[in-house]
Amino acid sequence: MAQYFIPCAVCGETKSFHTLIVAEGNRGAGFIYKKHPVVICKTCGLCFLNPQHEEADYAKYYELYD
Repeated sequence: MAQYFIPCAVCGETKSFHTLIVAEGNRGAGFIYKKHPVVICKTCGLCFLNPQHEEADYAKYYELYD
């Protein structure tokens, strides 16, 4: 279980983000963090989850709940 910060997919910004909301919950999947920050890029306005979970964590999650 790991999280990693990603740059903005539109403009490539790496540091200038504002947190809009922190969604909470993981539907009982202990390998997924319970807090999910949604940020907005201050440069271009794209909203996205940052930091993100590793792809393997998402795969395990969808195996359980698909």
